[in-house]
Amino acid sequence: LKDVARRAGVDASTVSRVLRGDDRKPAKHETRERILQVAREMGYRANGVARSLRTRRTEAIALVVPDVANPGFAEIFKGVQAATAAAGWQVILVDGGIPGGSDLGWDRLVLEGRIDGVLVMVASIRDPVVRRVARGGFPLVLVNRRSNGVAGSVVMNDGRGAELAVAHLAGLGHRR
Repeated sequence: LKDVARRAGVDASTVSRVLRGDDRKPAKHETRERILQVAREMGYRANGVARSLRTRRTEAIALVVPDVANPGFAEIFKGVQAATAAAGWQVILVDGGIPGGSDLGWDRLVLEGRIDGVLVMVASIRDPVVRRVARGGFPLVLVNRRSNGVAGSVVMNDGRGAELAVAHLAGLGHRR
């Protein structure tokens, strides 16, 4: 940031505001364009760790799946990754099927502040880690299940899916 500022002939705080898109104290159009050009030429990339210290956000979520080798979960991961990427966030894939008890291991990501939320496909409120995280008010969404004590959930409508599949096959002329 300081190198970009020096090369653009402006203060580092101006560079920071321009690169963040902060319009509370906008830079002149020419200054903004010069900063963006210098940043491109220098290959500038913001330091995510430094930004997260300031914003208190990691812009990352965890997706806990029961088996990372299962192709069905791979498709769900792709969808989650597409949504997080569109928001400028990252997704960390966690294998929740690791043997060794009910502790899923992802609680460390929560406790150490490495993620801003978690999607869990392998647990219910009966799991001690899920219960502890849910009671702590951390953003938690259960995928394909509901559980008392966890407000967020995404549940597939299997009945409607079956109706659509049958209607599609019947529309193609299949009768058996």
